[in-house]
Amino acid sequence: PLREAHLGDVLQRLAACAQASTDAATRECLCFAYGQLAEHCQPEVVGFAERVVPVVFEFLTDARAAVVGTSCYVLEMFCESMDAQQLGPLLKPLMERLLPLLDHRLLGIREMAAAPRRAGGH
Repeated sequence: PLREAHLGDVLQRLAACAQASTDAATRECLCFAYGQLAEHCQPEVVGFAERVVPVVFEFLTDARAAVVGTSCYVLEMFCESMDAQQLGPLLKPLMERLLPLLDHRLLGIREMAAAPRRAGGH
């Protein structure tokens, strides 16, 4: 199955594609793929947080609201699945990236940026 045998390889390939691509549609699809893996490959995907979260942080700077919103969703999925010890090292960089989004011009982005913060406090 994907989760046990291939998840690390899939995440590594997604990260390589994300770093190499500037195409808007490709980056949006990559972000969506991270979202699906974050939601459906729990708890295994949490073990790859050190690889995934930096890529998702990059997506937060994308100009397209769909990519930013999906990035917030991915982070929410990770935060919900992590225990306090796993989440601790991510809190500062997570807040540094999410807090500015609370002032975003779009209400949906503001709401999505608040979701990982709420999930981290579970």
